[in-house]
Formats: sequence, C-alpha cells, structure tokens
Amino acid sequence: MIFALVGFICLAAVELDGNSGAGYFFTYEYLIEIGTFTSGALVPSWASRNFPSATTQASALGTICAFTNLASIISSETFGTQDAPVHRLALIVTGSFQAIFVVARLVMRE
Repeated sequence: MIFALVGFICLAAVELDGNSGAGYFFTYEYLIEIGTFTSGALVPSWASRNFPSATTQASALGTICAFTNLASIISSETFGTQDAPVHRLALIVTGSFQAIFVVARLVMRE
C-alpha cells in the first residue's frame, strides 16, 4: 500500500503532458500496481483467516466487498472528463484514500 501511495503522489506531482514515460512507470511498472492489486488479494484472505467464527468471517468479507464496490462508484465520479488527460484531482483523492488505508493498517496492527 505504501508503494501505491508513493506512486499516486509522484503521478500527481509530475507534469505528464510531455513526460508520458514517467506516468507509465509510476502507474504500470512498479509503484501503483504493486501497492493496489496486491492488497486487493491480501485483505480478504487476511479477513477470512483472522476472525474466529464463520459468522464474523462472512460479515467481514461482505463489508470488504461493499467498500470495494463503493470505491468503484467514487472513482467513476472523480475521474471526470473535464480533468483529462492528467486527472490531478482524482489522483489526489485516490492517494488520500490510500493514505487513510495505510494509517488504518498501522492503527490496527497488533
């Protein structure tokens, strides 16, 4: 998640109009994909193994699924055509959510 946060910060900070190679690097090569798609598989598996009963596991997985779908709705509203091609506001919003997830993970650490 920290890799994705760094990627979102760098992607929002770099002027991408003339430097598409940097945007490609921050998005696809290492930073954003490593932090985003890895946690997408790890969080449900963590939740399904760390709750004591089947009822709490089902509730946790349902909540994770609901928030994942809610994130899809938020992203469809933040990545508007008026901000194309850079989408700086959407990158800031997405990076802010990523920072919230990093802080929540540190707070929930045992």
